[in-house]
Amino acid sequence: LSGQLKALALAHNATLFMVLLAAFNVLLLRLSGQDDQAIGCPVARRDHPELEGLIGYFTNTLVFRTDLSGNPSFEALLARVRQTSLEAFANEELPSDRLVEILRLPSDLSRNALYQVGFVLQNLPDAELRLPGLRTEPLAVDTAMAKADLWLSLVEVDDGLSGSMAYSTDLFDAATIERYGRHFLTLLASVVAAPEQAIGALPLLEAEERQRILVDWNDTARDYPLQRCTQELVEAQVRRTPEGVAVVCGTRHVTYAELNRRANQLAHRLRELGVGPDVPVGACLERSVELLVAFLGILKAGGAWLPLDPDEPADRLAFKVADSAARVILSQGAGTALLRDLPASVTLLRLDTDWPLLAGYAATDPAVANAPDDIAYVIYTSGSTGQPKGALIPHRGLCNHVHWLNEVLGTRAQDRLLQTTPIGFDASVWTLVVPLTVGATIVLAEPGGQRDSGYIVRTTNEEAITLAQVVPSQLRALAAQSGFGTCQSLRHVIVGGEALAWDLALDFQRLLPATTLSNLYGATEASDDTTRFELGSGTFSSLTVPIGRPMANAQCYILDSHQEPVPIGVTGELYLGGYGLARGYLNRPALTAERFVPHPFRPGERLYRTGDFCRYLSTGDIEYLGRGDQQIKLRGFRIEVGEIEAALRDCAGVRHCVVMVREDQPGLQRLVAYVAGADLARESLLAGLKPRLPDYMVPTAFVLLDELPLLPNGKLDRQALPVPDYQQLTEPGADRAPGTALEKQIADIWTELLGLQRIGLD
Repeated sequence: LSGQLKALALAHNATLFMVLLAAFNVLLLRLSGQDDQAIGCPVARRDHPELEGLIGYFTNTLVFRTDLSGNPSFEALLARVRQTSLEAFANEELPSDRLVEILRLPSDLSRNALYQVGFVLQNLPDAELRLPGLRTEPLAVDTAMAKADLWLSLVEVDDGLSGSMAYSTDLFDAATIERYGRHFLTLLASVVAAPEQAIGALPLLEAEERQRILVDWNDTARDYPLQRCTQELVEAQVRRTPEGVAVVCGTRHVTYAELNRRANQLAHRLRELGVGPDVPVGACLERSVELLVAFLGILKAGGAWLPLDPDEPADRLAFKVADSAARVILSQGAGTALLRDLPASVTLLRLDTDWPLLAGYAATDPAVANAPDDIAYVIYTSGSTGQPKGALIPHRGLCNHVHWLNEVLGTRAQDRLLQTTPIGFDASVWTLVVPLTVGATIVLAEPGGQRDSGYIVRTTNEEAITLAQVVPSQLRALAAQSGFGTCQSLRHVIVGGEALAWDLALDFQRLLPATTLSNLYGATEASDDTTRFELGSGTFSSLTVPIGRPMANAQCYILDSHQEPVPIGVTGELYLGGYGLARGYLNRPALTAERFVPHPFRPGERLYRTGDFCRYLSTGDIEYLGRGDQQIKLRGFRIEVGEIEAALRDCAGVRHCVVMVREDQPGLQRLVAYVAGADLARESLLAGLKPRLPDYMVPTAFVLLDELPLLPNGKLDRQALPVPDYQQLTEPGADRAPGTALEKQIADIWTELLGLQRIGLD
């Protein structure tokens, strides 16, 4: 290999040093994703023959800065490195310390000011030191101190090249560095084999590691019965346990037979109204028995479930109705009042006042009208362009998810699941289906109960709940409840929606050691869940719990910007594949093409680009690291700040705005809006946002500025955005002051807890 590298250098009028330095730059690019590299290289500065034999320290360190942007070929990159090297060697007498002074770089004794990675090639033969009356031999000295975060040393020997890597043990472990060494050798072999290839496509993984990442860790095939639609799974269970209790809602206990009968009656009516395959039917319902009737009835009619959460603003609900072109909307109670000004083409069915009419329809199961690849449900998620977007999830993906969850949860007829997830979120779907396919019971939390951790603890004990699904922020509130440790009936708790901190997971295990805790990850566009990590006794070095490995019939790939697989431990974007993928976005062909891309390793299939950055751990588990765009997860809610910013720009007087999540107090995340404009007030901005956005997307704090701070290149200077004065925040409606001593005491507690200036009586 070293001979081939020398030949490559000769063919391009370069030196072996230049070829190796260029290859090392490519390795760093592929490991870090950074296309602007600065590498320190010591030079001997014995550029005259008479200096060679002198004893003394002549060495200086040059810094070779390389531009790797544009994904050039290795040959083109070598030309860049050659030019940089010639210019650097022409100025090698300038001491590096003097360069630091000239550039006025800040002093930091913990690291070199100019570089954090070093490279050296020793290409002079070892000469024996001859002194009168003395015999000498070289002695290796271990200084136990790395000169930089990472340092590659190579030396020419008789039969090729030999070398070593020194590294900071605060940043790397030995196994990681050994992998880097193998990657470097693989890369060098790739370079000599095809120097004309783009550097982003040069193979980095050994065949064994590539097989493990792409194939072995994605070997998830399960032979589930996926030829049936979701409602057929429930109907089969109805026939097995007709008198079993399917739903508990307050004092109401509804059997499988009764639930099925009422859903059938609704389904026959929906068929009359033209509902069939891929036809969305909206449901604006509180958490109630009617919610389950509507869900099953829509699926039995062959239609697609379109949840319309009554907690959302009326304008947002109206957009979903119009965008989906729903022909029929189901409602009851307060939900009906939100559905104002419906088009004449939309039929509104009220499941409270209209039920006497619906009760006259047949109670038998309607004939199956849809197929596994037809749409089971449409879930709208926050959209970066200013409007929500609807993901189209087919029955095949939902059924695969249900079969897998039943397998990993071991669900059985004796289980009781507490349903607390709002219906507008994808996780609510499996909580409505999984129990009904095994004869278990769904216990519906009362409206608003999902926000009351005390209520959840009481209900868990009173109803002997065995299964629950929560987001980490909700779990933290539950763990803080004095009675949470008494919830011994809990058999399995699923956590998802945002990163799970290790300290919270350990608190849970301490409080409920006999309860299994699973950390799930997924996306609406992939039938909700795709990976799972089950908590054991061990922990990892990261702050958050891994998201685990792919579920049955799903694949996960961590790829770089050129859709090449990244090595273990290297950050890349997570792509999802398998049965669970959505058909795409409703009425958004361009966005569908952008996010659902051709599968690079399985021709004819697709992958979904999550926008999430992850890395493989050596165990094969995946660690979530954060987002690659402006999407955020706040208390389990998926939010595109672009949608909030679009709503803000429509408010009077707003010229520019930016929205971000700040954590100015550890553990307390707030949504903050920075707004520049004229005649602005927090109250008027709130009045403009509340009709368009759900509560969880309305910023907590507004910082009003004359202009947003900009960098010299014209981009937003996020570091210069001021910390909000949270003490000046007041709760809307704080005009009515607390009167009694007890009211004042309670208001003081809330003021301290929420960081507000004052709390009103209401």
